[in-house]
Amino acid sequence: MAALDLRPLSLGEILDRTFSLYRRHFFLFLGIAALPHILVLVLNLVQTMMRPAAVVAGRTPGLGSSIYAGGALMLLTAIVQLFAHLFSQGGTVFAVSELYLGRATTIGESFRRMRGELGSLFGCCSSTVSSSSARLCSASLLRSFCGSQR
Repeated sequence: MAALDLRPLSLGEILDRTFSLYRRHFFLFLGIAALPHILVLVLNLVQTMMRPAAVVAGRTPGLGSSIYAGGALMLLTAIVQLFAHLFSQGGTVFAVSELYLGRATTIGESFRRMRGELGSLFGCCSSTVSSSSARLCSASLLRSFCGSQR
């Protein structure tokens, strides 16, 4: 995109530019999306392998500390998954901005630029989740209140 075109776009133009950008730089965006989640995959595989055969078969003889180890690994996996999501989203944003401005970028450059922005990206994601949750709770309460009035 050599010429920077700053004007309001229709939905069709936005989708067309998005898909053409992703199609032209497919492996860049594939790498940005996949690389952070490889660690999550490894942790999920370790978590699956740690499950005792008796639990898989439906029996639970003497689980003991394996429940705590599984819970700790599940918490670690959730934290790693959050960071993987942040890195892939932030890396995608930086890559799109660089490509839209006509500059070449790589997966590593996108991740390096993203590293200093983890806090602000985490704040943005958490505020989005909390506002969406608040709207969902409000809608549920409103629906149950209006439903009880009939």
